[in-house]
Formats: sequence, structure tokens, C-alpha cells
Amino acid sequence: MKIYFDQINRKYLFLSIFALFIFSCTSSPDKQVSKRQWGDELNTIINGKSKDNSISNEDAILAFYNKNSLTSLVDYTEETVVLYDKYVTISEPISKVAFNGLSEEKNPSGIVFALLSLYPIDSYGLIKKLYLESGMQKESIKTSAIEAGLDPTVLFSPPSSGASYRVTPLIESVGLVLFDQNEDATHDVYFRETGNSNWEPALELQWDPIYSSAAGSIIDLKPATAYEVKISSMAVDGKTEIINLNFETNPNSPPIDSEKIYYLSDIYTGGILDLEKLGIEGTEKGWAKIIGNGTTIDATNEGRYAVNIGSQSYIMLEDFNVKGGNRYAIFSDKAHHIWIKGCEVSEFGRMPNDYRNGLGYFDEDSSSPYNYDSGIYLQKTGVVVIEDCSIHSPVGKANSWIYGHPSGPNAIMVYANHPEERYRGQTIIRNNKLFGTANHRFNDVIEGRSNFNRQGGFVRDSAVYGNYIAYANDDLIEIDGGQQNVLVYRNEFTQGYTGISIAPNMLGPSYIFQNYIHDLGDETGKEWTAIKAGGLISKPGGLTLIMENLIRTSRNGIAASNVESDDTFWITAQNNFIELTYYTNLVGLGIQDRQKYHKSKFINNITYNRQLKAPNNNVSLEHYEPHHLTSDEDYISSQSSVSTVSLPIGDKYLINNFSRVINTVESSPTGSSLNLSNLRNFSNQTKYGNAQLVAKNSVYLEGNIWKRTAINYTVTPDTVLKANISINGPAEIIGIGFENDDDITESRIINLYGTQNYGIDKRGLMANNNSQEIILDIGKLISGEITRIVFVLDNDNASKNQYSSVTFSEIYMFEKMNESSTSYEIEVGL
Repeated sequence: MKIYFDQINRKYLFLSIFALFIFSCTSSPDKQVSKRQWGDELNTIINGKSKDNSISNEDAILAFYNKNSLTSLVDYTEETVVLYDKYVTISEPISKVAFNGLSEEKNPSGIVFALLSLYPIDSYGLIKKLYLESGMQKESIKTSAIEAGLDPTVLFSPPSSGASYRVTPLIESVGLVLFDQNEDATHDVYFRETGNSNWEPALELQWDPIYSSAAGSIIDLKPATAYEVKISSMAVDGKTEIINLNFETNPNSPPIDSEKIYYLSDIYTGGILDLEKLGIEGTEKGWAKIIGNGTTIDATNEGRYAVNIGSQSYIMLEDFNVKGGNRYAIFSDKAHHIWIKGCEVSEFGRMPNDYRNGLGYFDEDSSSPYNYDSGIYLQKTGVVVIEDCSIHSPVGKANSWIYGHPSGPNAIMVYANHPEERYRGQTIIRNNKLFGTANHRFNDVIEGRSNFNRQGGFVRDSAVYGNYIAYANDDLIEIDGGQQNVLVYRNEFTQGYTGISIAPNMLGPSYIFQNYIHDLGDETGKEWTAIKAGGLISKPGGLTLIMENLIRTSRNGIAASNVESDDTFWITAQNNFIELTYYTNLVGLGIQDRQKYHKSKFINNITYNRQLKAPNNNVSLEHYEPHHLTSDEDYISSQSSVSTVSLPIGDKYLINNFSRVINTVESSPTGSSLNLSNLRNFSNQTKYGNAQLVAKNSVYLEGNIWKRTAINYTVTPDTVLKANISINGPAEIIGIGFENDDDITESRIINLYGTQNYGIDKRGLMANNNSQEIILDIGKLISGEITRIVFVLDNDNASKNQYSSVTFSEIYMFEKMNESSTSYEIEVGL
């Protein structure tokens, strides 16, 4: 049975759903709803009129409500719809009168419970608004929130100790978070090295509904380098705030205390190397460093670990050869600032004495199979670098999915939830070789603990890049749980049941880009998907950006698995090259999005199925824009033997700071540059000063002066204006207008520089830089015929004896480059 909802009044939609619940799930509304596995035939999509149709399918609904009273959900449906319409879809304060009016005859706690349960992704922001504005008793709201499954530590504790922003530099990237933001605001980001005059655009910050924050990353930075960041934040009403931040990236190696350099041969006498017992530890200004210098740590028949870092911090291990460790080769617990470089790790973990249904146990009396044996186990440990290591050949091996969920060893276990918030996350895993063999595989190669927790796994602000990761019976890497500003890029993934798992993303955004994922399959040859998502509703809720990955495998490119019966996900997939081999009903899909969450976007991807000889996807066509070569067999065949694909794209698909351009073909302006010879005063805005023609398409203004020139141009969605702008002195408004008469239309004035919030605010393009080339997508801002271009230097309050000035030069208007004019290369980081 399939049920589809489209253009239905939400009140009756909810009543229908709840009637279905009552009929299908319980005979008594006072009893809790139990889970029911509906299967693929009940993948119901609810496309109501709400801004955030957070309920995806009946599996997800039932799983989410299995612990909650159905009575509240049925009784308060009408009130819930009214509240959602008024206080979630519209950014306005909650009216105490309106809320109390709704609540006169019914329990307000029940209404709150229903509202939070029906809209889990919005629930965290909504409960905070209720808490501050509704007039309800705080304890009642808190009780309803907890009953609806919300995490009270998120609801009632400010993130990052109440700070308004967080900047977390790594070695080659930085994570940015602005707290207390509005979902509808935009946040353009620009950065530069300190002392450099040119600003570079970065990818805009992304919305995080859990903490009501805007977050994002800047990549490809230089180590140990000072940077400046400017964020131009524009609210719905057009008001713009410029936020200035400074940071310095971390160095490529830590500072070492020359008095704390140890050679392994001098301190190791066999068995376990226990740094806690040896008291080896550094400080922030001077780390302790232990150099292997050819000595092998062999703890094969010894205790729980071969190397125990324990809770010691500021420690670097270099050129170690580690064998053994009954559970872990290298182990830390509540440590921070750990650097592991150039180590070889092998022969760790336990050998089962009893195998049952493919799973290994200690003996026949054991009830739990061996699991989580690790080459490196980071227990509640943050601020870590693991680089240039080889981790392979564990003692035990994982079972395949034939015997149920795989259990067995991993190369690296990440649990970055350090007790102190400032040390959480910040894990870098780069340039390592982590591999099993065809018949002796890891469970996950890189695994995270506490997958269904926002403080699980990598937690935040981490980077995994340049690695070779191979041979798993489950995921080659999982970053499940907290994923805010977690970057996985330029890695090679092969021979796993799944490539990259992001299920669930409980705090985004995370970034998966420029990886090479190919030839998947567990030890039986079975596979699921290159990138696995899911759990947006049951474990809300973060965005993952999947960009410029090269995927070549048999089964699926991007798909979902159930997280507590919920396979909903929220992604933006752009510029990916996905090539599949098999083709059946649910196999051979470039993108399989069964729930079609309305915020997901699929932009400019090649998703080619070789057997079908055509693209093959299950996505919402409303949010699907394929690459123009996605059906071009000749082009795809020409790229089939390489690990780096040259992908031709139009400039509108360029991803700031992420796309790597290997060839640029400039488009030609339609006609010549602008002719400014007929400059005239515009409206009555010229107060004093003068204008001079410097060249045919260059004009100099000084004082307080607005000038216009005639033009006959039709602006299309692809129209671009390009100009060089040089500014001397302060101003209230410096900008360019596009008009059809001599009256000012504020909505057609582009404000590029100055102190006054006026017109369409694009001051972030200049980012307070006084001389810069700008490229303005005016087709996204205005449309239709224009007969006048206006050059604005507005400075009402300046002294006539202290003129400010601006030069507009090299001014061109043209249509954007066509699809094949610019080439980008998807790199895999080998």
C-alpha cells in the first residue's frame, strides 16, 4: 500500500495520519505506540504546505513515537497546526495571548508535546522560542520537550559557553560557527592571508537547526599562517552585519620541548609501553616526543594495549613499529593534543576461540562477539593528528552481513568527546594507509563510537584526507553522530560494503568532497552504496554537502539505510561523477532518495548507469538539475580509466573555495564594453563634486554624486556585470543601479561599499577592500529591460573640503559562460 499526500490541508492530513496510526498500531489510545516494520511499500511522502515537512514516512513516525502517548498527538492536532503555521513557518514572536487562547480548554503541555513530536527538525529552535516567549511555566515546557525526546543538554545549555561565535583552526582548514542566527539569513564568507589585499570568496555558512547557528569551513589553507575572515550576514529584512574574525592555522608539526625528546630504545624494555607510568607528558609550548628509531614494540601476548597514552597530553609518537595489544595497539583515554606520525601498526586484537554463525567469541560460554579491537583507539580524546601511518593485519577479522551486522576490529576508533568542550573533536587523519585483505577484513576501517549521539564520533571540526582506506565488511569510514564542520576529502576508498557513512548526521554541516570511491564489496562481493545517509527525522538533524566525488561501483552512489526505521536524509550533492554497473529495481541508482526531503538538492551531477546507458536516479525532480553530459556515453567512456576526472561545467556551478579549476575559458561580452560618454546627473542626488571620463568604459566620481548613462539591455537570469572598483576615503553608499527612468528604485541599487544599509546589500563583495574586481550576478537580483546604469557615490555627511572618490573601470555586461566553457577536476587526494 502506498499513500501520497499532495496539496492537502494539513489539518486533515494529520488527522488522516493519526487515524492510520490508531487503526494500524494500537487498540487503545492510552497505550504507547509500538514499532511496526512497514517495509518499502509504505514509503509515504508527506508534501504538506509547511515550510519544513519534517515527517517523511510511517516507519520514521512510528519509530519516533514508539515511546510517546498517541492521545496527545490526536487530541491536539488542530492546535498544533495553528501553532506551527504561526510560529514556525513565520519568524515572529510567540504571542502569549494567542498561545493562551489556544490553551484555555486543553492542556498546553499536550499541545507543546504534539508540536515538538510532529516537527522534530524544527523542535529545538521552537522549544527555545516557547521557553522565552510563550508565558508557559518553564518546567512544563521542559517536561514536554523531554517527553518528546529532545536532549535537555542542547535545549537549556548555551553552546560553547555562551559565545556568539566559534573559530576552530586545524592545519589546512578552519571551522566557523555563528550562534543565535535565523534560518532565513544568508552568510557570505571571504578570507585572505593577513597582509594580503585581495579577498577570496569561501562557501557560505549553512543552517544548523539544532543550535540555531550558521556553520561552515574554509579549506586549502596554509599551515601556521595568519588569516582574516569577513562574514557578511544579511537578515530577511535586508539588514547586513559585517563580522570580522582572525585566526592562525596550526603548524605542520607541534612545538617540541628539546628536554623531552626520548628514543624508544632508551625507555622500552619489552611488553607494554605505558606513558602514564613513565610520566611522559608535554605542555602547550613544548610537547614530549618519542622516536621509534628502529625499535619494535611487541606486546602480542601482553595486556589490553601495546602503547598506553592514557590521559597524558601534548605527546608525539614518531616512527613507531607496534605489534600486539590484546585489544588496542595504541590507546588513549581523556587525553588531548596527541600526534602520531609515521607509525606501522599490526597484529593487534584478539583471536576468537569460538565461532558461531560467522561471529568470533572468546569461548562457547561468551554471549558477546569480539568487537572494537583497534589499531588506534581514541577514547574521549580530542585534538589529534594521525599521519603517514600504516595500520593493517589485525589478529581477528569481521564477519560479513550474511551473519548480521559485522563485528570485529577497526584500524582507528574515534570517540572525540573529551570531557572539556574546548578539546572536543579537532581530529586530523591524513596521508595514511589503512587496509585489510580480501579475506581478512576490518568491520569499519575508521569507526566512530556513540553513533546516535551529537557528541559521538568525530563530534566537530575534524578532517580526514589523503588516505588509502580499504577492505571492510561494513563501512570504510563512518562519521555518524556529531558532524559539524567534519571534512572527508581526497581519499581513496575501495572494497567495503559501504564507502562513507553519514547516518545519522545529528549536527551539520559536514563535507564529503573530491574522494575516489570505487570497486566496493565485502568479502562475499555484496555492497550497498558509496555514500550512506539516513536518520534525519529519528535523529535530527544536519546537512551534508557531497561535492565533486568520483564514484565508480556496481550498486548505488548515494543512498540511505534505516536509522531507527528512518531513511530520510538532507544533503546537497553537486558536481559529482557517479558511474554504476548493475541495474535492477533498487540497484544501480546514482542517487536513491526515497523520502525526498524538500531541502535536499541535486545539482549538476553525472549519474550514469552503464547497463541502462542512461542516468538512473530516484529523486524529487523539483530539486534535480543534471549535468548536461550525464547521458553522453562517449564522454563518460573517455573518463572511465582514470582516478581523476576532468568535468566541464559552467561558472554558475563553481563552488567557492572547493572547486579546483584546471582550465578556464573566458566568455566574451555581448558586444563591447559600456560606453560612458553620455554621463548625466541622476535624479536629484548630485550635491557636489565632479565626474570625469577616464576612458571609454571608465568613470571617476568624487564628492557626493550620482551619475547615469544610457543603455538598452535585457537582463536574463544569466546576466553578469564585471567591473574594477577603486575607492579612496569613506562613503555612505558606493554602488551601481539599474533603472528605467530618473526616479530612484531602492530595490534596483546594488550597494557595494559604505556605512549605510541601503538597497541590495552586496558589501561583502568588497569586504572593506578598497580596490578590487567584482563579478556581480545581477540576473539573480533584478530582471527585465534596463535603460540606465547609475554610478553612485553618496556621502551626505562628508566635508566638501575632504572629497571621497571612486573609479569604476573595465565595466562589462555579458551573459554567463555556457556549460562547456570551464573545466574542473575532481581530485581524489592520492
